[in-house]
Amino acid sequence: MDKTDLKKRTKQFAIDCIMFCEGLPNTFIGNHIRGQLIRCCSSVAANYRASCLDNQERLIVLNSALL
Repeated sequence: MDKTDLKKRTKQFAIDCIMFCEGLPNTFIGNHIRGQLIRCCSSVAANYRASCLDNQERLIVLNSALL
């Protein structure tokens, strides 16, 4: 599995979780759980993408320092 596969899988995970959350009951508890699940599920993809960008920036700085 390479980076692009994992990016696609984490994005699809977030989409699937959001679709699941749409089926939760429209009550106070349901809305609370829905909000937490959406934040948690989407943060997986966002954090992975941020870590990939951070690694790319480190490589650019490292390579420019070596030149």
